[in-house]
Amino acid sequence: MKEKINNIVFIVSVGMILILSLLFIVKKPTIFSENENRYLTMFPKLSFDSLAGGKLTGDIEDYINDQFPFRDTLVGIKTGVEVLLGKTKINDVYITSDGYLIPTFSMNNDYTKIINTLNNFVGSVDADVSLMLAPNAIDIYPEKLPVNDELNNGLKEIERIYSNFNSKTININSSLLNIKNEVDLYYRTDHHWTTYGAYFAYQEYLKQTSGANVNLSDYNIKRTEGFYGTSYSKSNYYAIEPDDLYLFEDNVDYKVNYVVENVESDSLYNYDYLEKKDKYSVFLDNNHALIEIDNLDNENGVNMLLIKNSYGNSFAPFIAKDYDKLSVIDLRYYKNSVSDYIKENNIEKVLILYDINGIYTDASIYKLR
Repeated sequence: MKEKINNIVFIVSVGMILILSLLFIVKKPTIFSENENRYLTMFPKLSFDSLAGGKLTGDIEDYINDQFPFRDTLVGIKTGVEVLLGKTKINDVYITSDGYLIPTFSMNNDYTKIINTLNNFVGSVDADVSLMLAPNAIDIYPEKLPVNDELNNGLKEIERIYSNFNSKTININSSLLNIKNEVDLYYRTDHHWTTYGAYFAYQEYLKQTSGANVNLSDYNIKRTEGFYGTSYSKSNYYAIEPDDLYLFEDNVDYKVNYVVENVESDSLYNYDYLEKKDKYSVFLDNNHALIEIDNLDNENGVNMLLIKNSYGNSFAPFIAKDYDKLSVIDLRYYKNSVSDYIKENNIEKVLILYDINGIYTDASIYKLR
């Protein structure tokens, strides 16, 4: 009887290997993984250099790993099993007991170099420069973490940079901490703040710069379901409910120019992304080197520049209505001198907006000049 069972197990195992091997051979390669939000490895091109250097072997191994049949399912099962066994951090993402995926805080960049870059920029321009550093979910929801080794690191770094910045700072830490139990300020499956998080940051920005106020009733708020973000993709933990994504629409007429691409729009949103996995890209049509937004309903004559990473994408639609023209620069893609742009376009106000984790992990901040 035991021998019969062993034979059945052997036959089934061999059969599964043959089926998976056949599927691997005949299936069309997958170019992009929606779950992981990245392009997958294609079969490498054969060349003498790759053969001689041994690179071909590694490239083929990457191809097999990325193109294996039912890969997403198997990866998800593996992560689920690790969580059941008590693992609480996968690929630098904490998995909390109440369904949050919270990225860790990293300090790859050098603090001294960052503050010197910021202050040198302030000294090089004839404009009113402000700095807003957004805390991350790990800073606002430390009680959700399964360990205590990263508590308040981000908040401490924000205060350290602010204390040595040679111009105005917009501190939003207290306001977000005070409101955190009333509304979701950060996505559960993504590293960005929610539109509500960006809204309350904008509300605090107004208080500290002009004394003006804004209310939720000023906007037409629309909800979209089924958003899975970058933390979901990075952790490969698929046993979690999706987020809702909100758009705060106003009644202002805009002319939006994506300068490098030479594309114009009358909206701050690209609604096509709401039908895709990468729904956060609905804000400002994802990331662009330079966007120029003309407010057709505002004639105050004030031009503002927002220098940002992707946290600024959901913030820009709030601030755009307050200025005659809002320019948006993303240093990851912008190749020219920012100070020259300020001079040539009569920019009077500048806001530098990064999340604290972003400014410590993105070396493009050093391009600010």
